[in-house]
Amino acid sequence: MEAISENTKARAGVPGKLRAAAQWWHRAVTGGGEERNTLLVIGKSTFAATLSWAIAADVLDAHSPAFAPFSAVLIMQVTVYRSLVQSLRYVAAVVAGVMVQAALGLFAGPELLTFALGPSSP
Repeated sequence: MEAISENTKARAGVPGKLRAAAQWWHRAVTGGGEERNTLLVIGKSTFAATLSWAIAADVLDAHSPAFAPFSAVLIMQVTVYRSLVQSLRYVAAVVAGVMVQAALGLFAGPELLTFALGPSSP
């Protein structure tokens, strides 16, 4: 019983959830496991969302820059390569969808049924 360290005694008064959170952060900062990967993805997503907001608001002068961070986080992957590939797929899908909807809109008119028949339907 004498072998209990002062550190263990000090942590005994901390509530369980707070202790678990402190342990998670310790593993995330010092370890190389899943906690660290989670922390890296959160950091990269935050950076991408902030950068996309700045570009949308300041460079593109968008009226609704809030959509840019959503899109940036939506395509965020673990690696930069995967993020770029996913973003290219996303852009290609959006462009293809807009083209199909434009064609359907020209031929059938801008109706709800035209939208439903477009690429958004399963």
